[in-house]
Amino acid sequence: MIQVILYPPIELRSGDSNHFNQLGGFRKALRVGKIFKLFNMQELFVGTFGFFFLIGAIVLILIASLLLWLFAKTIGKIENAGFGNSFLITLASSITHSLLWYFLAKINISSMLIALLVIVITYAIVYVIIGKLIWKCSWEKSIKANAILTTLFAIVMFYTMRHEL
Repeated sequence: MIQVILYPPIELRSGDSNHFNQLGGFRKALRVGKIFKLFNMQELFVGTFGFFFLIGAIVLILIASLLLWLFAKTIGKIENAGFGNSFLITLASSITHSLLWYFLAKINISSMLIALLVIVITYAIVYVIIGKLIWKCSWEKSIKANAILTTLFAIVMFYTMRHEL
């Protein structure tokens, strides 16, 4: 059984010859303008927004992974740095940082500047720790590799929130 999400709900069964009459009547009512709600627009908006947010997050994680791989090879001099483990570091750090801020959002921070500083500091700490664990390198190499990416993150955060400070 296939359910079509329309208002009013119409159930279609395979092999049912009556569904053409149901849809034909629905189309005729739609042309006349008697039926205004075709889809639940709020659910459609949330689903579309979530889809594009997910695509955007994946693209940003891929760009950050590419940059982290470049910085780990050139600045951090990490021998076993590759795109795969840089992607894993970026993905794990992003998820960890998001979960951390989900729980820390309950704290009422009155100053936006203090909140941004705490966000950037926790971002740096999470990236350095996860980078050290995955790359199996020294703290110094992990800090060097993540320093420019953290600086870029801080610049973007402060630039986008400059009107709130």
